[in-house]
Amino acid sequence: MSAYNQYQGEFCAQNDYLLNQVLRDEWGFDGFVISDFIFGVHDAAGGINAGNDVEMCNRNHYKPAKVKKAIRKGTLQVKTIDESATRIVRTLLAFTEADDPQEYPAALSACEEHLAFAQEVAEKSAVLIKNQNNVLPLAEKQVRNVVLVGDLAKAKNTGDHGSSYLKRAQADNLVRVMEQRLGSGNVRFVSTQEAAGAKTTLEKADAVIFVVGMRHSDEGEFLTARTKIGGDRKTLGLRLEEEKMLEELGSLNSNTTVVLIGGNVIILDPWIEQVPSVLMMFYPGVRGAAATANLLFGDVNPSGKLPFAIARQETDYPAVNWEAEEQHYGYYHGYTKFDKEGITPRAPFGFGLSYTRFALQDARVKAVSQDRVTFSVQVKNTGNHRGGEVAQLYIRWPGSAVDRPVKQLMDFGKVYLEAGESAEVELAVQKADLAYYDETKNCFIAEDLTYEAYLSNSADISGVAAIPFRFQ
Repeated sequence: MSAYNQYQGEFCAQNDYLLNQVLRDEWGFDGFVISDFIFGVHDAAGGINAGNDVEMCNRNHYKPAKVKKAIRKGTLQVKTIDESATRIVRTLLAFTEADDPQEYPAALSACEEHLAFAQEVAEKSAVLIKNQNNVLPLAEKQVRNVVLVGDLAKAKNTGDHGSSYLKRAQADNLVRVMEQRLGSGNVRFVSTQEAAGAKTTLEKADAVIFVVGMRHSDEGEFLTARTKIGGDRKTLGLRLEEEKMLEELGSLNSNTTVVLIGGNVIILDPWIEQVPSVLMMFYPGVRGAAATANLLFGDVNPSGKLPFAIARQETDYPAVNWEAEEQHYGYYHGYTKFDKEGITPRAPFGFGLSYTRFALQDARVKAVSQDRVTFSVQVKNTGNHRGGEVAQLYIRWPGSAVDRPVKQLMDFGKVYLEAGESAEVELAVQKADLAYYDETKNCFIAEDLTYEAYLSNSADISGVAAIPFRFQ
């Protein structure tokens, strides 16, 4: 699928360099290319000549009349159309004649096995961002009066209502799951609007759980202003009413947790100072509430890591002009941008806490060849609970001939350990993966350098010793 945006001044669906020269000639792709839906193609001749074979999905430009007009004008050749049609038919025939290794009965959709797997994914993806005074996990025998605050606690919120909309399975919600677990008389729901008037209720509760964040109407696939089904967020923070709620009520109960829902960065400041614990669930899916409850009560130990860095303020990210017809982004973004600009994030890339503790020890080079270096690190569970930790390999390029990131993640590995148990984790880097692309020579250049490796559990490598290495 070709993208919506432009590359080197030309839309991707009409970009001969990307689709013909790189995709087909250099990479040997022999299938067909479709455009992104509705707005991907801007001209029939431009798209077909560039190798974009199918316009999705309602043919604004690949209409017979427009294609015939381009042929009459001489901007499109019948031969080019034949080549495109051949790619489409060839691919369809190949898939039609291939044996499908699986059958797809109706009972397979939203079956219990798949729902259980969806819950497992949600549990293993959740990120514990803050856990002051070990508020989590909640002691179920001691927590009998739980207050769930925020509209999302009662919502079936699986995220985007566009291409990824989950329609077949009935999503759960945290209020219902907690009532099933603790009994309906032990769980109280307070809406966002009612929260300000429920201070006494929050103060007297055994535990308070705020559920805040994004909905499909805040972010997701977007078509037009008339559809109102998503789009880009105009701010990276919570909704104003949720921010105000957390700032005013977050410190009322020392046994408070904020459950965050959303598909991307959510600025945590300034309200994070008012709450002792924060659990990021992303969009946890149809069994997301069950997963959340298991994490809150310690049936499952959080082991996810942030796939982005969370800044302390929105201005640390690239500025966006929502009225502009074009938007330019520099080479660096995310944690690499923060590194270059000396910005310390609120939570670094790759960060995630656990109900136990881990130590990374004896990091070293284990094997070296001409094109690959393998590292080893001992990961030890020094706490009291079983849990998972992710060892991460970051690389630096001292003395590189070109501008490079301060450091970059090159490999990672996850291991689950019992309390007191340790295990060796091996991480590796290929020399080809450390090369840079030389546009003048149209090739990648692998430099003969003394590189530096850092084995850590997040992108915060302060205090981590460098391991110099070279390829043979």
